[in-house]
Amino acid sequence: MLITEDSAMSIHVRKLSSFGYTKNLYERSVPGIYDVDNLGYNFRMNEVSAAIGTEQLKKIKIFFEKRDSNSSVIRKKLKNNTNIYVLPQKSGKSVSSNFCVNIILNFGGKKLRNNLILKLQKNKIGVSVHYPVCLPKSLYYKNLVGNENFDVAEHFANHTISLPCGPHLDSTGSNLIADTFNECLEKLL
Repeated sequence: MLITEDSAMSIHVRKLSSFGYTKNLYERSVPGIYDVDNLGYNFRMNEVSAAIGTEQLKKIKIFFEKRDSNSSVIRKKLKNNTNIYVLPQKSGKSVSSNFCVNIILNFGGKKLRNNLILKLQKNKIGVSVHYPVCLPKSLYYKNLVGNENFDVAEHFANHTISLPCGPHLDSTGSNLIADTFNECLEKLL
C-alpha cells in the first residue's frame, strides 16, 4: 500500500502495479482497450487482501500505539547494555514506525549474531535480520557495483538483529523479549 500526496508518483506506481497500462479500467472509453507504455508488473491487490487491509486501517492508531509502547519497553530494558547499540526511535525528522526494534551488536559479526539468533529461537523469541546482506553486495547488485567498499552497510548487515514489538505483544511479552535478549547475549560473551 502506498499513500502519497504526489500525484505523479501515484500515477507511476499505479502503472507499475498494473502491467504499465496507459489507462486504468475506468479511463478506457472502450472496455479492454489500452496500451502499455512502461514496464509494469501484476501487483494489483485482490479483493480479499483489500478487505483485510481496509479493516486493518480502522485499527491503525491502536496498532501504532501498541508498537510504540512495546518498543519503549524493549528500548528501556536494553539501554544499559554496553554490548549493543539500539537504533533510535527518532532521528531528526525521521520517526520509526516500530515495525521492529533493531539492535546493532558492537562486535562479533555474523558468528555472534547468528549464534545469538539461534539461542533466542531456542528460548522461543522470534527474531529476524533486516537485512543480512547489504544491497550492493547482494547476488544481483554486486555485478553492477564491482568491488567497491561499503563498510558501514556491511557492518550493519553483519551485526543487526531485529526484535519484535508488534501489536500482538503486551508489556509482559515485551519485557520477556528484552530480558531474554540480554540473558542470551550475556551467555555468549
